[in-house]
Formats: sequence, C-alpha cells, structure tokens
Amino acid sequence: ISILGYGKKAGIYRVIENLIYRINQNKKYNLFFCTSTSNYRLCKKYFKSQPHFDKEQFLYPHFPKVLSVLFKAIYIVSNQFRHMFDFIYKRIIRFSSIQHIANFVKNIVDFVPRLFIKLYKYSERNRIIPNNDLKRMDVFISPYLYFPNQILENADIKRFIIIHDVIPVLFPQYSEIVIENPLKITVDKLNHDDNIICVSESTKKDLLNYKKNLVGNNIIVSLLAASDKILQVKDKNEINIVKMKYNIPLNQNYILSVSTIEPRKNIDRIIKNFVNLSKSGKMKDINLVLIGRKGWKYDSIFEEFNKEPSQKNKIIFTGYVEDIDMSAIMSGALFFIYISLYEGFGLPPLEAMKCGIPVITSNNSSLPEVVEDSAITVNAENDEEIKKAIYELYINKDLRDQLAIKSLKQAEKFSWEKTTAKIMQFVEEVINKNRE
Repeated sequence: ISILGYGKKAGIYRVIENLIYRINQNKKYNLFFCTSTSNYRLCKKYFKSQPHFDKEQFLYPHFPKVLSVLFKAIYIVSNQFRHMFDFIYKRIIRFSSIQHIANFVKNIVDFVPRLFIKLYKYSERNRIIPNNDLKRMDVFISPYLYFPNQILENADIKRFIIIHDVIPVLFPQYSEIVIENPLKITVDKLNHDDNIICVSESTKKDLLNYKKNLVGNNIIVSLLAASDKILQVKDKNEINIVKMKYNIPLNQNYILSVSTIEPRKNIDRIIKNFVNLSKSGKMKDINLVLIGRKGWKYDSIFEEFNKEPSQKNKIIFTGYVEDIDMSAIMSGALFFIYISLYEGFGLPPLEAMKCGIPVITSNNSSLPEVVEDSAITVNAENDEEIKKAIYELYINKDLRDQLAIKSLKQAEKFSWEKTTAKIMQFVEEVINKNRE
C-alpha cells in the first residue's frame, strides 16, 4: 500500500483505499499491509489517520539497516542537487561553447541519485515483511507494483496483481516517467505464476496483445467503482457555498472536467473547442471549470488558455478540490466532459454520472465500457465531433435531462462491494484449485 503513504489522492490511491476497506470488513480474512517502497513512516502515518484499521495490521521491519540508511541519505542529497543543477542547466545550455561539458555533467548528476536509489532498494529487497509474519501468509495482493523478492522466493504464497493500464508500454508518449517506469517494469515481469486482475476488458485486451505469453493465464476483469462519498447533491445552497469556495460564478452555468493536467487528458482540446464556441457567440453565460493538480508537460495547456485573452475569464482552473466538495461541484455542472486519449478505466466520468449529470467522453480504450449508451462518445482527436457534442448539450435541455437519468442508472451498475467480491472470489478459486 505504498501509494497510500505518499498521499496523492489520484485514481490508484482511491482504488487501493476502497479495496482494503472492504476486504477488511469481511472477517473471513486476516488482512495485513506492507509497503514495497520502504516508505514505512508515511504508511504508518496513514494508518494512524484511519480508525477502522488496527495499527498492528501494518507490517514493517522495526530496526533500520545502516547501509540502507546511508544509501537513502546519499540519494536524497544527490536528488536535491540534481534539481538545483537542472535550474542552472536550463540557463547555460543556450551557450554552444559549453554545451558538451554541461551535458556531460548533467548525465553524471542524473546518474548518481538513480544509482543510490537502486542500491537502497537492493539493500532492502528482503526486508519488506518480517520473516515471522511472512510464515503465516497465504496470499499476497499487489494493487500496483510488482511483487517484492520475499514473495517471489516463497512458492507457498499465492500472488495476485491488479493491472490498471498498459500506458507506459503501448503509449510511452503519454507517460511522464520514461526511464524505469514502475508500471512498465511490472508489466514486463508478469509471468504464468501471477494471477492477474485487470480493471477493464480494454486493459486485459491491451495487456494480452503486448504480453502474448500470458494468454491462458489466470486473468479476470473486475471493473472499478466510484467512491461512496460521491453522491448527487440537490441542495442549491450547498452547491452555491462550494462554488463560492472555488471562485465559480453563482449566476452562470458551467461545463466541468476533472483530471490531472497533463497531455494524455487532452485538456488543451477541451479549451480550444470551448473558446471557439464561446467566441463565436453560440454559447453565452457559461464557463468552463477545470479541476485537477498540475501533472507534467502542461505548458501547451496553458498556452491554449492564454491564446484568447477575451475568453480567459470564462475558464476557471480550481486546482485540487477536496473530496468533501467534489459531489457538490459535479452536481452543479450543466454537463461533464472527459475526452482523454487513453484510459485503463476512467473513474471521473463514472463519478459524474453518479452525480446525475450528462457526460461527454471519448470513444477509445475503456471509456465505452464505463458509460455504455448513457453518454455522448466522441473521437477524442476530432474537433468537429467534440464541438458538436458540446454545443448540442448546451442548447438541448431535453437531451441533458435524458442523459442525466441514464447517468444515474448506469452508475448504479458499479459498486466497490461488487469489485471486491469478484476479486476475493478469484482469490478463493485459485487457493481451492491448488488444494485439490
């Protein structure tokens, strides 16, 4: 559960949190947790904030290893120096006379932290779980990263892994981490001893296209679900209070999109088509609200935002929105748009549907599985289709009302109880099969 320790409340964080909460409710299982990235302190802090878990459920080595501490200290210092040098490098690289020297030094500065984090992980490779605890385990479930050595070396422990997408191997251009991407490492290491849980049929298909040796392996699909905390809000006062908190005008409608601000989410195309419609006079008194943290390579998104100064006041970047406010913001939107270029599952459209608002989304990857016929789907790279869908929902109240009803019905098909039940049924089937 290392991602819970890091605290970035994005998709995989929410999947892990919902999954462990529901497995823990079933007293049939004795559930324990560990972190394979050695962020013990952060994960302990997470458990302290969760009253429904017992702190004894978190397993970790209680005594530090001197060599590991040294390697990690060197990594932290060298990584800080790398960030400082990057700042200098961007300014001196323009001078051709020292480009070769600057590039040489940069390669060394980049290499040192990578080396020492590898040494640290190697030193800690068999210290994830105390050996006494390891002896009583039957099953190890990894919700993201590949299995630690302690698990791989113990044939008696049945191992299960959740594959959320295969973006780094199929679409490296959409992945921020090019070198040593943890998901790419995970996918490349998968073998016939691994029991695999894919979050959509699309992800399963893409995985098997890439890893043809896994055909016939133990693979199931268990669709995800929206959080129980996401609910339709009908109280206008509650919606208005939250709108004021995030500087969303009270007297105007808004189109909503929720995602990390990065290239794969296609936000610049949402902005471009919204601006074109607004500037043409076809859409008046409506804003575009974009929720999400900055990810990577977001410059082109803000360049698109700055192209039309006369329209900038109609586009609102809220940044991160607290969980407690998300239902009200979603419920208050005229409609929701999410035209990502690729998704392993795609939780935001499902969350919007659970709030009973119409949805426009992409017709690619897993998104049609999520929305079925309850949303407008478009080619995420076709501006005319996107513009037509936005305008149609803007002017057609009957269509919005029809899709709003369909949204709520579609969202009812998904629940974390179903997701968890299917995963645990798979676990039990594998265990029983091996007992026969």
